[in-house]
Amino acid sequence: MKHLANVLSLLRIAGAALLLLTAPLSAPFFVLYTLCGVSDLLDGYLARRTGSASSAGACLDSVADAVFFGVTAVLFIPIIQWEGWLVCSVAGIVLLRAAALAVGMAKYHILLLLHTALNKLAGLCLFFFPLCYAVFGIAAVFPLCAAAGIAALEELFTLVHMKVPDCDARGLFADALQKLLMR
Repeated sequence: MKHLANVLSLLRIAGAALLLLTAPLSAPFFVLYTLCGVSDLLDGYLARRTGSASSAGACLDSVADAVFFGVTAVLFIPIIQWEGWLVCSVAGIVLLRAAALAVGMAKYHILLLLHTALNKLAGLCLFFFPLCYAVFGIAAVFPLCAAAGIAALEELFTLVHMKVPDCDARGLFADALQKLLMR
């Protein structure tokens, strides 16, 4: 039971690989995609619940997330209706993420991926993207780009101002976000 969270992360990686064998927006795709998403929700919960949370487990979770969403990108890039604004938005987000990774590497000599609230919100938007794209088409990309861009900017600023490496950093905008949500 202690390592179940890590097993779920590994299963998410395997599930992501299996997604490559499905047609995007098909029933098998959505079943497998949903199972991968559920594993993402459960692994962190189980790690905390069983007292088995670790930096290695958090890193494995981040790798599993990257593989899962990377595979999703590989499947969706060919079918999305790419427009100029979308290309610029995605390029900007990728550059912000790359800058954040570079700052983490330069300051701490490790790959540091933060689990901020805004990153989790962006991840949630990204998770629901295939379903929203199936229903709303290209309009589903607007909220995803906004959430991902703001989260990437926050991660970069947080890493620049961070004193010690901490994957679970709250993020620079966490207090402002909390106050906004409590109104």
